[in-house]
Amino acid sequence: MSSLASNYRPLIFADLLGQGSVVRPLQQALLKGSPPHATLLTGGRGLGKTSTARIFARALCCMNPHAAAASYEPCNTCAACLSILQESANDVLEIDAASNRGIDDIRNLKELVAYPPSLLKYRVVIIDEVHMLTNEAFNALLKTLEEPRDTTVFILATTELHKVPLTIRSRCQLFSYTTASVDTIKQALSRAAVQENVSIEPAALTLLAQSAAGSYRDALMLLEQLGSRGTITVASVHEQLGVPARTVIAGIAQAIQAADTTSLTEVIAQASITKYDQCISSLTEFLYHKTVDTNPHHAARIVLVGTEGALLAKNAPLPELVLLSTCIRMMPQEQQITLPTIQEAHQPNVPVIELPEEVLEPKDIPPDIFGQWQQLVREIQAEHPMIGSVLSQSVLHATEDTTLFVHVRYAFHATKLDREPAKKILHDKIVALFGQGWMINYRTVPNLPRREPKRALSSQNAAAAVAIFTPSA
Repeated sequence: MSSLASNYRPLIFADLLGQGSVVRPLQQALLKGSPPHATLLTGGRGLGKTSTARIFARALCCMNPHAAAASYEPCNTCAACLSILQESANDVLEIDAASNRGIDDIRNLKELVAYPPSLLKYRVVIIDEVHMLTNEAFNALLKTLEEPRDTTVFILATTELHKVPLTIRSRCQLFSYTTASVDTIKQALSRAAVQENVSIEPAALTLLAQSAAGSYRDALMLLEQLGSRGTITVASVHEQLGVPARTVIAGIAQAIQAADTTSLTEVIAQASITKYDQCISSLTEFLYHKTVDTNPHHAARIVLVGTEGALLAKNAPLPELVLLSTCIRMMPQEQQITLPTIQEAHQPNVPVIELPEEVLEPKDIPPDIFGQWQQLVREIQAEHPMIGSVLSQSVLHATEDTTLFVHVRYAFHATKLDREPAKKILHDKIVALFGQGWMINYRTVPNLPRREPKRALSSQNAAAAVAIFTPSA
């Protein structure tokens, strides 16, 4: 069963929405009968580069093209077009450079294009993800591009133009794809939804288009995922994307504009966020539109800070901290908390908040209990890295009966550990290691010291230590 992205792949140039700067020059070259011998298509993912290459190949070889004053389309019904559509045409070769990237692959290609096409008017070579070729393969390809046959056409496609050598680029006509706008993605989604009998709310359609990040393929994949659940609503889109609802985004934005870090921490802790990078992107867009008219300089700063934060959150071990720090950096500059520099922090006149000794110092914990706690942390880190990274920053402070008193540095860390799914994971692990009836009590200590709890020295270890330092007779 094919996906929606495959079912609605463009078949003619007119289906390539929003890419007129690419389509028009190619059609003009076809109308004049002088197609470029080498074309390099570049742009983001899911914009139609491979589809364009296939359409161009069919248009070159079509036996009954639909030619007009300013357009040129393949008929998709003649023997040549059908053979290319069915991937049975020997004269059209499509290579995935990600898996055929070596010099031997290009040498084999060079031998193949040395001969004229067997059945079609042109021999067309499509190399997708061309930036994945090795340096040796690029050198071999360069020689082939320099001396092509009149009946051979190369179409190269890449998402990372900077990785393609200048020597290759200089021998190709370069066409850059523009990121699809929200309106054009909505147009494509509406057409697919109607044909697939998928019901979708207008607001949900807009949200889907915005979440696709300019990629038609990503938008159609999201539509396919959500369409099987019935009517697509705004709530279902938020659930699928892992991004909080607009009201939550508005609440975070309000806390940022008021420079209220307490409210900010509470809103973030209570929100069900799984994709922090998309949350930061949504927040950036929301705040930009709220501030651009009244404070354009701050709006520009919000875009820069938000873009950096979204990139960091994508691969960060603690994305919730990235979200929180990004929000603090988005606060109006005159209201931001000023932190001391490293030099200032070492000056005696900088106040340091000290907690009472009984709060800072962990209580004496039985060695067996402490050992079980360390094993719990290690196992959680191995099995659930995100939860383990938060737990590893906590400190087992004391025990009383069957309660473990754990200190954490941030309030939202305590909230995260005391909510599902972390709560159930920790409960199951505690039952396995400590037994039934044990529980964890969390307490937030803002300047929690980074030190291990003191443990009682066993008599066996004490005797061993004495023996080491006692001089022999």
